[in-house]
Amino acid sequence: MKKIVTIIFMTLFCTVALAQKETIEKRNIKVSPFSGVEISGIVNVTIEKSPSHSLSVETYNQVFEYLDIKVRNGVLSIGIVNGGIPKAVQRKYKNLEVICRITMPELKSIGMSGVTKLYVRDPFVTGSMNIELSGVTHAEIKQIECNDMQVEISGVSDIQMYGLTEQLNLEISGASKGFFGLDGKTITFADIEISGSGSAVIQGKAIRSSIDISGTAGFEGQEFEVEVMKAVLSGVAKAQVKVLGSLEPTVSGAAKLRYNRNVTLRNVNTSGAAQMTSY
Repeated sequence: MKKIVTIIFMTLFCTVALAQKETIEKRNIKVSPFSGVEISGIVNVTIEKSPSHSLSVETYNQVFEYLDIKVRNGVLSIGIVNGGIPKAVQRKYKNLEVICRITMPELKSIGMSGVTKLYVRDPFVTGSMNIELSGVTHAEIKQIECNDMQVEISGVSDIQMYGLTEQLNLEISGASKGFFGLDGKTITFADIEISGSGSAVIQGKAIRSSIDISGTAGFEGQEFEVEVMKAVLSGVAKAQVKVLGSLEPTVSGAAKLRYNRNVTLRNVNTSGAAQMTSY
């Protein structure tokens, strides 16, 4: 009996060991032209600038059949087929991941969901840029130069990006956070909304800005120089701003607003246990 148990154990051990030793396979996937990228599932993507469009994918051979890759309306979508990867396959491979390398001449949009990571290694120039992150996602973007930048982040996502833009529309919710280095070009108007327990740090300059911070959210704008700002804070939100001209604040609940001493305050509206202090 002991011999039978030993044989069964050794067979299972060898099977698992062989599965873990399976090598990663790399495939070049033929794709039609695209200017946007959308990823979901367990995908890890690196984007580089090139005159040509290309896509290479690295993962275990058995996983390829469960990948859903297509180009629709100019957007390259990389994800998992409906029904997902079978649990037996997931158990077979420890820390299962799909690694992709993309090259493209122009980048106009980024969409991320699931448990994904994205790295933009080269600078891109475009008219408008749209970025949407949800789920548990992470994005690092080297440099985007555009006229209009739309960024929406939710879930437990985080983004680190650098760029230049004339218009900024930023919305952060959930427990997401973002860092935005936007030095080098003065933004005409920046509309910023942060809710939940989200947070953002912005560096750069703007002529006008409107911020709406609620819940337990936070905004760090001491390195974001704005000529004219309207600031609305509620809940237990916190914000620190740097305004060179006039600041119009509305602060309620137990929210806290810190502002630079030389600002001109207009139409100040505070209520509850709200606090406004200069630094």
